[in-house]
Formats: sequence, structure tokens, C-alpha cells
Amino acid sequence: MKTRKHLEYQLKALSTEKTTPWVSTFITTNGGPYRSGNPERRFRLLIRSAGQLWNKSFGRTKERKFMENMRHVESKVLNTLGALPSAGTVAVYTCEGVDRVISLPIPTKELVVAGDRPHLKPLFRLLQRRQPFWIAQFETEFTRLLWSDGFELQVRRTFAPIKNGIKWNLELLHRLESFVGRDADPILLAGNDSFCTFARMSLWHLKIMDRELIGDTKRLDCQQLMNHASEVVDRHFKLHAEAKTNWYLKEKMLGFSTTKIENIIDSLLRHDIRHLFLASNINIWGSISWTKSQFEIHQTQSDAHDNDILGLLAQKAYQFGIPFTLLDLDKMPENAPFAAILKHSDHVAQQLHILPNLAFPFLAPQVGPMICTAN
Repeated sequence: MKTRKHLEYQLKALSTEKTTPWVSTFITTNGGPYRSGNPERRFRLLIRSAGQLWNKSFGRTKERKFMENMRHVESKVLNTLGALPSAGTVAVYTCEGVDRVISLPIPTKELVVAGDRPHLKPLFRLLQRRQPFWIAQFETEFTRLLWSDGFELQVRRTFAPIKNGIKWNLELLHRLESFVGRDADPILLAGNDSFCTFARMSLWHLKIMDRELIGDTKRLDCQQLMNHASEVVDRHFKLHAEAKTNWYLKEKMLGFSTTKIENIIDSLLRHDIRHLFLASNINIWGSISWTKSQFEIHQTQSDAHDNDILGLLAQKAYQFGIPFTLLDLDKMPENAPFAAILKHSDHVAQQLHILPNLAFPFLAPQVGPMICTAN
């Protein structure tokens, strides 16, 4: 279970880096859905586009130094890429004197982003997409409980096989429940069709995924079972993330929500946000001064000092331990690029002009020059 721990360690380290500026590059293996030719050529094309921004921002001398550093990193990147499975990604974060190469077992979109801060939004979305879960595998030969951290799968417990007697099978499910606990991660039922139906009815009080993995799964090893389960699991966590917008709509009726970036920045710094929503498939270029609670939004990325505002908000929420959800723009509350549920406190009520025991109309989204670009 090294992948998740390694990714969380890298996120923690990168989110607190003080050095600047950074180039964040994501390149997939040939088996990824975004492939287009030789990976070496694609990596050089990505770096060349970042070099042009470097030249514009810092001059020709620093661009040459940057390109020279990336040539040293290139072999390490390509070796890591070659060691990945058929569908994987290498994330490369480089700064003067620093380079971090992170291997990811699933494909992402290929891109390169230069800015004052590392571009961590794709990693945040990956962790949101791949969360821990259980697989309860019911076969006539055995019953197994497997646990995944979202990336790797391992057997945690093997029980006696299912039988025809209801009493025996209820006892089997009771032992299964006792092992995972009532507050367990979501459970995917797999294997025997009729017993999965029986288990769903008997374990209704647990977090059972709405779809099963039906069929002869006993011949599958852990990696094969993980591959077969990925579609059902990804769908479950995607729907779970989108369902959080219902909570937002309830808080909207009370007035404790906002899509204004100035309110979100101020509330983040005061730890007055209960949950933050951010669009994951667009970039909004600009800068945020956290010490002054000020921000600037630009039409395009004018130089390497511009950052993705949405990524900066995600990093700050991550540092403060504030829960946040990344969604596609068309799934966002009010179709706004950012939105927040605020704490029910006197300060927030005063800030948003909310009177006690009254529901107020939703605060209108920010009006002004907000430019969104595809991620």
C-alpha cells in the first residue's frame, strides 16, 4: 500500500514548498487515453512550451538554464514512465535545485503548467477519485474480504465458503460485519449473484455500493480484481462527490453559502468554511495575496508568476485541513468555478448580512472579468 502514502507525502511536501517558480508536467504512458506518439517527443514538446513562458517571464538566459535542467530530468522521467503499467502517468515537479518525479498508476490528462506554486490540482482530484474501499468476494469455494487504499488491493481475511443454509450464511455475514466495522469504508460485493443480493438485503445498514461485480471472480488475482472493480468504484466515488452539492443547496436557503471569491479567501483565512467546491476541469489564471486578502484575475496566463486560482484555493484548504471537493464545472453548485458552505457563526452572518432565523436569497456570483480556460 505504498502508492497512496507516497502520494500523500509528496502532496504535503509540495504544498509547503517556499521556493519559486515551478514547472508541473504530466505525461502518460503509451497506453493512456491521451497518447499521441512517442513519449520522449511529447515530453520535449511540453517542456518547450514551458520554456517559451520562461523566456517571456525571466529572459533568454534563465530559459536556457531551465531547458538544461529539464534535459537532466528527462532520462529519469522516461525510465519511470517505462516502468509503469500500460495506463499510467508520471508527474514531474521542477524548480531550481529541486525535482520531484511521481509515478501514478492511472492515466491523467497530459499538460504542463508554470507558476509560482506547484500545480497540485490533478493530484488532489486523483486522491478524491481513488479512495479506500472493501471488496466482499463470495464464492462457493471461499469468502474473502479484501481492502484497497484506492490504488492497490490486498486480502485481509478469508472465511468459510457460502452454503445453502440461511442461518449459516447470516452468521457468515455477521462475522464479516464484525471484521470491517459499522463505520467501514464503502463495500463492493463481488462473486455469486444470488448471494450478493442476499448480502445486500442483510447488510443494508452498511455502506454498500449500488452495483456489484458479478461473475466467476475466484480465478482473478488482486491486480485483476482491482482492474475489474475500478469502473464501479470510480462511479461510486464520483456520484458521492456530486451528491455533496445537495448539502450546498440546503445551506443556500439559509444564506450560509457563497460563490464570491473575496468571501471565500477571507473565510479560508478565518477557518470559517465548512466545505469548499472547486472546478477541476478549468483554470482561472491570476494571483492571490494571502497576507492582504487580495486577488487578481487575468484573461490569460500572462507570465510564469500567474497561477491557477482554483489550485491555490485547493492548496490553502489542504494546508488548513478544510474539506474540499473537485467537480467538473457543469456539476458545480450554481455552475460557478468556486463555491463554499460557510460555518453558522455570528461573524459569517454579519459578513453576509444574514439576520437570525430568516432565509435569504443566494448571493449572486461575482460579476466581472473572470476568464476560465480548459485544463
